[in-house]
Amino acid sequence: MQRTRLEIETAVSFLMKRVSKSNLDDWKKLIRMIESLKATIDAKRIIGSTSLTEILTFIDSACAVHANCRSHTDGLSSFGIGAVHARSKSSKINVKSSMESELVSTSFMLQTFHVTPR
Repeated sequence: MQRTRLEIETAVSFLMKRVSKSNLDDWKKLIRMIESLKATIDAKRIIGSTSLTEILTFIDSACAVHANCRSHTDGLSSFGIGAVHARSKSSKINVKSSMESELVSTSFMLQTFHVTPR
């Protein structure tokens, strides 16, 4: 079981790669994330379902955002209300375009979420 708040996973994943060479913008992102956590410390995590036979999967990619020009991928799975699984990760390969980045991200995330056809 993952012991993190899903809404900060992208920020944490990005900031982890910037620890040794952080700049003022990175510090601003960290402060913004901590303030968000403080403001929602008592918030309840709500998970529900609109359909038990349908899993919604959302995948997005940002092209060449890291210093080594690699992409960053985010994915989320839901039954309709709230997230049941989320993942944020940098790509292991360099790509030439945002379209290629989206394809690589989709391929990786679909393996991660164990999508099975009907």
